[in-house]
Amino acid sequence: MKRSIMMISVICGLIALISCKRGSGEGDDLLLTLGLLGTKPIPVYVDVSSAKALMVLPASAGFRASDAPATLSSGTKDGEYSASWAGPSSGLAFYKIAGDNTIVPVGMRDASGNPISDAVPSAIYEAGVNYLIMIIDGSPYLVNKTTGETYQLNEVGTPDILHYGPQQSVFVDASQNIYYLSRGRVKKIDVSNPARITAVNATVDVDDVSNFTVGSDGTLLYSIYGGIRVKKTNGGLYNLPDPGSRFYYRGLDGALYFQNSNSGAIIINRINVDGSYNVTMNPYGSTASISGFIYEGSQYNWLFFPDRLIMICDTSIEVYNPTSQPRKLDFPFLAFSKRKIVKNSLDYYYVATKQGSIIRVNPVNDQYGTLLGEGLYDIYKMEVTNDNVVFFNALRMADGKKVIGSIQPDGTLEIVDDTLTENVIILQKVN
Repeated sequence: MKRSIMMISVICGLIALISCKRGSGEGDDLLLTLGLLGTKPIPVYVDVSSAKALMVLPASAGFRASDAPATLSSGTKDGEYSASWAGPSSGLAFYKIAGDNTIVPVGMRDASGNPISDAVPSAIYEAGVNYLIMIIDGSPYLVNKTTGETYQLNEVGTPDILHYGPQQSVFVDASQNIYYLSRGRVKKIDVSNPARITAVNATVDVDDVSNFTVGSDGTLLYSIYGGIRVKKTNGGLYNLPDPGSRFYYRGLDGALYFQNSNSGAIIINRINVDGSYNVTMNPYGSTASISGFIYEGSQYNWLFFPDRLIMICDTSIEVYNPTSQPRKLDFPFLAFSKRKIVKNSLDYYYVATKQGSIIRVNPVNDQYGTLLGEGLYDIYKMEVTNDNVVFFNALRMADGKKVIGSIQPDGTLEIVDDTLTENVIILQKVN
């Protein structure tokens, strides 16, 4: 019995020690956990520096980027190392598209500085200005966009993909702290001190959360069975009096809003939490003239601009704007039967249609123009950078080739590659 207890004590000591190590093996950090004990190498650096967008595609797709070795970002490791290529265990390859439209493999290395040759993300989430979250070999990692440094999030959990109207699956507050839902709990990752990134459960253990959003001050609004609950920054809780509503969002002012579910006039309400943590609600604007909202589950798209917020759904609505009056958007290409992909920059939103066109819309004056005409391409993936560069993966109708293309802000089209034999699986903008 004593021997068994001693072995357990040693194992527990190892667990405690490893749980407090950063990905690089330096300093105190609560995020990197038991991965170091596994048989697979753990990436401590992912070279996403200079990337405008990231993409994952089958290794058998026939595409070959530059074979030049990737250079690690400043502050990680001097010199160069072999870029990361997917091995037969994954059958996938991981690339980045740089600002000059060159495409190179994304390099990774482990804590010993060795290149990792078969690690490829199965999902990539934007997590604010400074970070991405990647799921690599089934484990979630927080990746610094600038340095490439990673933190393992196994103890925190993998982000759930949210449906039925949330703005996104990963949120940040005004301090760039990161929030996501995992196994019924909202997780908060505190990145205020990059040398010691920590994580906590942001919702109470008894609440089984299905959807949520977060205000810029960290106030949470989330769905549980039978209702919607506010968690204030002092830890206090408040139940919304209208538990039937599931349409809610964070406005550009950082406050939380929700649509009531009464059968009468449909009202968007602003939730106010004062300095004494009292909760009140005020109507933001009526949507009675819009004939209500029609839900499409996961077909929501949320578009954020400096002065307005647009929800693309079966009924597309500008829910937040300088006039404080929601309005309906009636463009025919926004209809569910027409649109295929909707993305936005800081200035415009872009609609890829099922007929193959790409349309750019100015949300301020509703003027729009066609960047890519109908019938030329069948578009599979599209992303738009903050400075209005469009990247897309498509089937070229003229010759049946699968291509990666870009469209510059002035409308210039460039086919970056036309040697693919399979489609891109992930296309995610970085900046």
